[in-house]
Amino acid sequence: MKIEQPPWMPNILYRAIKEQHASYDKGDSDFTVTELIRPAWQAALQRKHHDEIEELADERIWSLFGSAIHSFIEKSAQENDTTEKRLYIKRMGYKISGQMDHMEFHQYDHGWERNLYDWKVTSSYAGMDDQPAKPEWEQQLNLLKLLYDNQDYVNVHLHYITNMYVIAFFRDWSETKRLQDYKYPKHPYAQFQISAWNQSDAEEFLIDRIKLNLQADYEVAGQKVITLLCSPEERWHKPDTWAAKSPGAKRAQKVFPTLKEATDWVNAKPLGKKTYDIEHRPGEDTRCMKYCNVNRFCPHYKELIKEQIEQTKEAA
Repeated sequence: MKIEQPPWMPNILYRAIKEQHASYDKGDSDFTVTELIRPAWQAALQRKHHDEIEELADERIWSLFGSAIHSFIEKSAQENDTTEKRLYIKRMGYKISGQMDHMEFHQYDHGWERNLYDWKVTSSYAGMDDQPAKPEWEQQLNLLKLLYDNQDYVNVHLHYITNMYVIAFFRDWSETKRLQDYKYPKHPYAQFQISAWNQSDAEEFLIDRIKLNLQADYEVAGQKVITLLCSPEERWHKPDTWAAKSPGAKRAQKVFPTLKEATDWVNAKPLGKKTYDIEHRPGEDTRCMKYCNVNRFCPHYKELIKEQIEQTKEAA
């Protein structure tokens, strides 16, 4: 992967970002836990085109912040804690690795607990009151637990993980928004407790993800017909909507999933179309368009760009 320096970025910041990227090491593994929980099609494209991927250093700013958080928490670890430890197991003849951010051990008079933590830098939306922990967080920590449970030195009756947590730091947190919205995160960070799967479910999930990634590798290599393009959920798809707005207003009075529903609502109002305009808001595959570093190698993305060009020509 090539990380390009934008002309506005200071050299020292660019060097720090390059150093942070170079410090990542997946070890002697065929797949990592992080790869396996990504969309299989995206992960296969990243493996195939690794040396061709280009990113602006701007896109790795929050990754740099995340590494800084990891570094300082690692320095704060206590004697019985384990930090930044990479674990390995073999399944289906492939070596799988995953890195634990932090594990702490507490001994009490009548018991003990072993807590697994993972640090995330994310948006404040993830911390809204009605938002559960992200599915990929649950998948990641349960796979890490599976790796830990299968280490030769682990006696699951004496060393098992009792609790799992994600500590999420909100990069866009705002005190003003906190005061305006009771559902908004109360602090610039939050703790999410992650439910533990039983071992057979974790094993089944791991094997399924390995198989899916192997199939995606074959399809990306052109050895099979493409069937594994990212799903709408994996593309973070937002559907088309139609907004009823007062002329000149920035905000909509109401947003509808279909043009018919918007039209019916407007026609039912006094003065109808004289009071409201209907604005079409095109949907978007957000991950494809903004957050995928291999989109230029993907046939779905190429089709999206083609559609955008055609729509622009029609509008002109």
